[in-house]
Amino acid sequence: MRILITGSKGFVGSHLKSVLETKYEIVDYNRGDKLDLNVDKVFHCAGVMRPKDPEDYFKVNYGLTKSILNQLKYSGKKIPFVLLSTTQVGKDNMYANSKAMAEFEAATYTGCIYRLPNTFGAGAKPHYNSVVSTWMYDIKHGNPIRINNKDQELEIAYIDDVVACVCGNNRGVNFIEPTYNITLGDLADRIYAIKDGATRGDDLHKKLVKTYESY
Repeated sequence: MRILITGSKGFVGSHLKSVLETKYEIVDYNRGDKLDLNVDKVFHCAGVMRPKDPEDYFKVNYGLTKSILNQLKYSGKKIPFVLLSTTQVGKDNMYANSKAMAEFEAATYTGCIYRLPNTFGAGAKPHYNSVVSTWMYDIKHGNPIRINNKDQELEIAYIDDVVACVCGNNRGVNFIEPTYNITLGDLADRIYAIKDGATRGDDLHKKLVKTYESY
């Protein structure tokens, strides 16, 4: 079985690849590559979150998705397509809007959609992928962090849990399980506690520790 992973060098794509390549032949696709459609399934992980040019939200998140799906349609094959989207869909910002447009294209192809919350884990880029990764990197390296509202709640998910869900056989729109709801103040306190060597028995703490150690 050959599986195409777009964005295989990115945070989520690289983790997904490391799991799937133990069982299947992986076909990589990154921006600028030629698309190989001699595959049995497509995981579309490629996208941008904070591009220098705002137009890239639509060129990449929407435009690349539409281009790939058009090529799948014209190929005459019904290749299963999995789109990694975001729980931000429905909000009024360029990132959310571009992902909503990508979801529309995927739905017309009867593709499977996963909406990811703020995702953390080893390999996430500080100041790009998630506030968890940003604060972990800064706190570990002695840099100050900024909290505008310590009571603001955030939904987060661990990368291993994301990959496990995405590898499932669901159809339509799906969400990641488990996720964790945490305030920004509690998140900061937990990371500072990890730096000080504190231990806790809950699953979230273990996942945060493993991520912290990767920085």
